[in-house]
Amino acid sequence: MLKEAMEHIESLAKVAKFEYGGRNYTSRELSSVRPPRAGVIKVNTLTGLVDYILKYGSEGAFVWVTDHQSVNYLSVLHSDWQDRDKFVTATTDLYDCAFPFDSWIDQESFNIKLQSQFVKTEARDKLLQFAGTIRNESIEISEDDGVTQRGQTSAGVHLANKVDIPNPVNLQPFRTFPEIEQPESQFVFRVKNGEKSYDKGIKCALFEADGGAWKKSSILLIKEYLAKKLPDVTIVA
Repeated sequence: MLKEAMEHIESLAKVAKFEYGGRNYTSRELSSVRPPRAGVIKVNTLTGLVDYILKYGSEGAFVWVTDHQSVNYLSVLHSDWQDRDKFVTATTDLYDCAFPFDSWIDQESFNIKLQSQFVKTEARDKLLQFAGTIRNESIEISEDDGVTQRGQTSAGVHLANKVDIPNPVNLQPFRTFPEIEQPESQFVFRVKNGEKSYDKGIKCALFEADGGAWKKSSILLIKEYLAKKLPDVTIVA
C-alpha cells in the first residue's frame, strides 16, 4: 500500500503538456516567476494623486477613474507578461459615513445628518427647516397621495399653517472626492409617526430617485478635475 501511495504521489507531481487547437496546455496550474515590483501607494485624495504624478509621473502611464470612489495611476502594458504596474490608487472613505438612504430615522438624527453630510444649498435648507419644525401630531397621513404628504408646522402657540412636504427634492450629499463638486440628484422625502410603542415620534427618510445616475456624474466630474490638473496625462473614465 505504501508503494502504491508513493507512486500515486509521484504521478501527481508530474506535469503533462498537451497541445490542442494550436494552444499549449498543462495538466496543472503553473505560477509564473516575475520580477519584483514596488508596492502600490495609497492616498485618500485626488490632490495626493495629482502631486505624485506631477513629481514622479512615468512616461506612457495613464489615469483610470475606476468609479466614483477610486482612481488608479497605471503603467503601459509590459511586453513580457502583458500586465501593468499600479503606481498609485486614490480612494475616498466618505461612503462609510454616508447618509442612511432608504431607511427611517428619528427627527433629530435626520436634521443632524442633513446638516453634516450634505452640501449647503437652498433646497437643503428648506428641507431642514421643515423637518425641524414639524410636530408629531401634525403629520396627516390621511392626506398622503403617494406623491405629496401634507403636514402642519407651528409658527407659535396659537398660529399654525399647513404646508406640503417637499417631494421630490434635489440635494447634494457628500458621496465622492471632496475636491470635486458633489453631484446633485433627486430624492423622495417622506415622514411618518413611529408605529411601535417603544419607538414613538417622527420618523424621516430620504429615498434615492435617480437610479444611481449620480455615480456616472461623479466619474465625469473626477475626469474633468484631473484633466485640468494633468493636461498632459491620458484620463480614462
